[in-house]
Amino acid sequence: MKQAKQHKQLVASLAKGDEIATNGGLLGKIKEVGDNFIVVEVSKETEVKIQKQAVSIVYPKGTLKTL
Repeated sequence: MKQAKQHKQLVASLAKGDEIATNGGLLGKIKEVGDNFIVVEVSKETEVKIQKQAVSIVYPKGTLKTL
């Protein structure tokens, strides 16, 4: 239950510019945040739309320097 609560807080705190990793291993930078979905830039000019719940890690800014 503690992990579920922490994940819920993580998802609620997602913001534009955050660098994230998903449960499936996708890495990228958040470009747009909606109610249930986020748009993530995975490479230059390549964006994907994913569910917020799929985010597993938020990295410190500057970690993913290749984006």
